[in-house]
Amino acid sequence: MHFRDYLRHERLFTDDPYQQEQLRPKIRLSERPQAVMFDNVYRSAKHKIFCHICGSHRHKNGITGLLGSGDRILFGSTCAKEFFGNDVMSRCAGELRAKTKRALDRFLILEVANSIEPVEAWINSYKPIVFHVERAWADIHLRYEAPVTELMNHLQRNKGRLLQSEIKSVGGSATRQRDFEHHTIITTIAEPESIRNLRQLSQRLTLIEQFIYAVKTVRTQPSDQMFSNLSGMYLKTMNAAIEIDACLSFTRDFFQQPRITIIGAWLEEKRRSRLVDVKVMTRQDLSYKFVKIMGSGVEAPPSLVTSLNSTEIPEKLSLRNASSQIDIVSHCRRG
Repeated sequence: MHFRDYLRHERLFTDDPYQQEQLRPKIRLSERPQAVMFDNVYRSAKHKIFCHICGSHRHKNGITGLLGSGDRILFGSTCAKEFFGNDVMSRCAGELRAKTKRALDRFLILEVANSIEPVEAWINSYKPIVFHVERAWADIHLRYEAPVTELMNHLQRNKGRLLQSEIKSVGGSATRQRDFEHHTIITTIAEPESIRNLRQLSQRLTLIEQFIYAVKTVRTQPSDQMFSNLSGMYLKTMNAAIEIDACLSFTRDFFQQPRITIIGAWLEEKRRSRLVDVKVMTRQDLSYKFVKIMGSGVEAPPSLVTSLNSTEIPEKLSLRNASSQIDIVSHCRRG
């Protein structure tokens, strides 16, 4: 639903002013009414509307006035200012502006609350996966702290690239030869910047759940402060979603074949280089042990960021912030 449709439903806007209840006949007012309030604004796409103040068809856009008797009259903002005076015009326009602002708040609350469903569905479906990935990484780090720390530091330092190093000699003769370390990229893992968050996924998920709760709460507490809080929470929620997506992407890449086997071989080579003096050594095969903890075929849920972006939440929050002042007079003059 568009905001204009909601205003029409709330009778704060009409595009058919002649169909309103208790509308006075097309006769010019002979005297100033004792009491008047601005009931709504109207906009006619095709025809100029009769003005009860000037007695002619001058306005496509204007205001419906509600008299103390319950009758309704139609007029433009310029005619109203001249007829009622600046004080009455300012007061009545302010009251209508406030009613429209409250209607905007109600509209946005409903829209934001309805928009949260894709995010809530994502949380309900994939929360167990996120928790499992976090627990598995914590278990892997706990059981194999030294090799895993070495591996993760290597991946962070080299932007996700797993490098195999060997010493090569260059030079034409034995006396002029010099050794240098040659690096070969043997595999690459996506989203290495997520490594620091692998064991903190539940904290990121909590931020998103807090945002969902706040969106639901704002339905019953539509205050300026609540909307301001929502805007700030949305930014934190989006950052948390980006981090969760990155962690799941890294995990999926890490455990894919043949990459996990390559990682296991790299770790075994590092282990053997540290234990060069040990004559008899059995293969440790950490890749098998990692998979046993994490499970094979890590499920790749849809992007949480995509779920957030599929909503109208940022648009609605921006609309609300941008509409802190609703100019009734300007609205009547447009078109």
